[in-house]
Amino acid sequence: MSVIPRDPLLTALRAIIWFAIGILCFAAFVLVVASPLALIFQSEIVGELVKEGKSAPPGFFPVLIVLLLGVAALVIMGIYFFWDLLAITDTVRDGDPFIPENAARLTRMAWLMVAIYVGGFIVTVPGAWIANIAADAGDANFDGGFDPSGVILVLVLFVLARVFRKGTEMREELEGTV
Repeated sequence: MSVIPRDPLLTALRAIIWFAIGILCFAAFVLVVASPLALIFQSEIVGELVKEGKSAPPGFFPVLIVLLLGVAALVIMGIYFFWDLLAITDTVRDGDPFIPENAARLTRMAWLMVAIYVGGFIVTVPGAWIANIAADAGDANFDGGFDPSGVILVLVLFVLARVFRKGTEMREELEGTV
């Protein structure tokens, strides 16, 4: 197939995707590094809480570590999501997007979004608990509300995966009859 010459939309999209991957990689790195650092600097963290008139209840640090690693896992899933999106844009740029791999990528992206969405609800509970302890009175705001746009995105991705799968089948049938 022919390569699409200098499509500004695809070029901009690729730049945005690479930027998002870079930001998410940095965030994942920080979260993974912060996990053991929270244990290493446990006494300093407790000291800061005490200075503000708070205390770290039993289980504070294990929950903090689980929260940091849980958010890191969500961020890493986001990296995989954007990596698949980048691969799809490459096939569009190359002029051949209706391939079986893109249908598989779209399905994987939909499942990643399901996992991110569910994982977001799961980390909300320890996140709200930590925020309530660590924040100044009245400043704790860890929103874990329901966002229908995530559900819509998942449904659109599953539908697009089927469209790509069907488009690939139709193209293969057409090529077989010619």
